[in-house]
Amino acid sequence: MNSPQKFSLIDGIFSAEDGKDILMHLLNHKIQFHQRKNMSAYERTCENDPHSTRRLAELHEVISNLYPLLKTAIEEGKSLKIESRVHISIIDEEIQKKRMPELMEVA
Repeated sequence: MNSPQKFSLIDGIFSAEDGKDILMHLLNHKIQFHQRKNMSAYERTCENDPHSTRRLAELHEVISNLYPLLKTAIEEGKSLKIESRVHISIIDEEIQKKRMPELMEVA
């Protein structure tokens, strides 16, 4: 294991329209990623990937919760301060398999 590396992906003040575009593009890209993983898993095993299925539901919930905020900001002509940080650690694959086996690819 190592100490996490931290990266700033989004950090700024945006018009509500630009903020909406940035956030929706990011969320849609993540949704497409998990849809592809599900399709690939289904083609191999006739079952969806459990992690991707769970993440798809979570991402759709994020969008549902985000829309009212974005709508309000757009209607009121407000700006959005958006910060998104990513923390990445390199871990041993065997440790990951023991902790969360559903996240590991099926061979």
